[in-house]
Amino acid sequence: ACVAALIGPYGLCVGADLSATMVAGARDRHASLRLEFMRADCRRLPFLDGAFHASRVDRVLHALDDPQHGLAEVVRVTRPGGRVVVSEPDWSTLTLAPDDDPLTQVILTLMGSSRPAAHLGGELGGRMADLGIREVELPPFTGVITDVDVARRLSGLDDLLGILEPEAA
Repeated sequence: ACVAALIGPYGLCVGADLSATMVAGARDRHASLRLEFMRADCRRLPFLDGAFHASRVDRVLHALDDPQHGLAEVVRVTRPGGRVVVSEPDWSTLTLAPDDDPLTQVILTLMGSSRPAAHLGGELGGRMADLGIREVELPPFTGVITDVDVARRLSGLDDLLGILEPEAA
């Protein structure tokens, strides 16, 4: 809702996701706002150079084989002097608090190795500088998730549990 207020009566806010399910869910949740949602691949965004005053990518690039290309696309569609906001995890900083240390290590290793750019969150400053972005702020964020269902949804834990022996899962 606050994004719709920021863009004013003539602005346009576009949300893009590769998943038709995610796009449909966003449309349903925000039907009353002047926001557009579309299917698009962040590696080939269907927008002109400099089309947006600001762009944001959130927890997408770490799943790409070439996250720098996806980041370059986001920068490309943002006008010179515009704002680019990137939020990506660094899976090497993930911790769990169960009571089985060996199993915890297995899960953490699987989670880190299952993402092509597992350390992207810690590399963003250098990657953005490589694209010519000079004013970079890198505020750390520590998220604490205590709801198992939320943790499963955000982490892809169910897929990893399928790799483990049934009794460990």
